[in-house]
Amino acid sequence: MPEKEGVFNDLLFHDASQNKTYTVKKMHKGVREATLHYECVCSLQHGEKTLSLVKVKLDTGRTHQIRVQFASRRLPLVGDGRYGSGDKGDRPALWAHHIAFIHPKTGKPMDFKVSPPNIYPFELFCDLI
Repeated sequence: MPEKEGVFNDLLFHDASQNKTYTVKKMHKGVREATLHYECVCSLQHGEKTLSLVKVKLDTGRTHQIRVQFASRRLPLVGDGRYGSGDKGDRPALWAHHIAFIHPKTGKPMDFKVSPPNIYPFELFCDLI
């Protein structure tokens, strides 16, 4: 289970030939810094596992960043077999709840909010948030 809140700052290397990203210890060609802030919204017991709903704010947007940074701390996303989840679902439990950016052509602010789908594992948290 993650701490209540925190910052992950790592060096990431993306191997395009395998489409997989790794944390590394030293800077070298192709390595980029990656930083995110997180807040653990709530946690619950599900069978023998503790699952946590985590809000993440990316400072950088690296390939597979959230998946790699959590997995490197032995906190893999539910359903993420590629990065260490024993609960291999169809896809990682990753949901973009809110995204905002400036439209590259019109210059207008774009802002979108969407609730997660009512499917596993998100459905487990619907009464807690």
